[in-house]
Amino acid sequence: MRPPISPLPFLTQIPDWRDQKRIHYPWNALWTVILVGLLTGPENILALSQWLQGQREVLCQHLALDRIPQQAMIYRFFWSLEQHLAQLQTALLAWVNAQHPTAHDRLVLLAGDGKVLKGSGREGQAALSFLSVFFHELTVTVTQADQAGRHEAKGMGELLVTLTAVFGPNWLLSLDPTGC
Repeated sequence: MRPPISPLPFLTQIPDWRDQKRIHYPWNALWTVILVGLLTGPENILALSQWLQGQREVLCQHLALDRIPQQAMIYRFFWSLEQHLAQLQTALLAWVNAQHPTAHDRLVLLAGDGKVLKGSGREGQAALSFLSVFFHELTVTVTQADQAGRHEAKGMGELLVTLTAVFGPNWLLSLDPTGC
């Protein structure tokens, strides 16, 4: 079995959107801190920043930083990242392809399911709902789309092009699978 490939080289290919005059953290180090923190499974950005501060000494030493990003910086990072979702998806799909270069040569099993984002329906507006496609082998969501109130099967059309580009024609998608 091949060792896993880090997503970091793929994510750092996303162009740095920060004001070059105000940068304190190198792009690579910022992504590393964010990814390491996300691996701990924080509930929110506050929990992420608290965990990072608790690991400050080790992270600063290994990443050659004089300090760790504070909560406000992490919020700004994610707010800005939201404006670059297409680039994020491209980077992550390239990482998935690198992890499984033979995916085009065999049947790939995928699971699709719709989810409603709790707490997103406010002031009479409908809650946000997404259709996500999960890749079992890598245990990662490979793509998702806003359902805009549609049934899951109707929202699938938008995702077919992405799935075929990533996995070739040999994939099987199960909607609403049991146990996922």
